Amino acid sequence: MVMLAPGVYAEPPPDGVLGTLDDYSAYLGNCTAIKRYSELHPGGSTCWG
Repeated sequence: MVMLAPGVYAEPPPDGVLGTLDDYSAYLGNCTAIKRYSELHPGGSTCWG
């Protein structure tokens, strides 16, 4: 897992090159953190509690 922001995570790319935040269009994490993060970085997300 790659931490994009506190409480927001994404799967690392298969080639191992981490890139920038904009390279991750799907992420998961804490609902409050996801809401805040998605305002600047739209994408698909899943959150928990």
